[in-house]
Amino acid sequence: MARMKILKGFHYSHDGVTHRSLVEGAVEDIRDDLVAGLKKEGFVEKPGKSAAPVDPPAAASDPAPADPASTEIKPIEERPT
Repeated sequence: MARMKILKGFHYSHDGVTHRSLVEGAVEDIRDDLVAGLKKEGFVEKPGKSAAPVDPPAAASDPAPADPASTEIKPIEERPT
């Protein structure tokens, strides 16, 4: 087990059966076999290390999200395939 600081909340199972939600800012024991992947994806870091931003800013070319009020919901049979 490795003591790690949680950077982004996620569900975690220490035994593969039971799970719980880990919250941002908490320091928790994480299974050694999961630490490398969680660090790579920006979910955890060693305690005491200064946190870097984990989500890059959206690129200017990203389309703006649709206005939910103007989005028409169609029945499945009318949707193009």
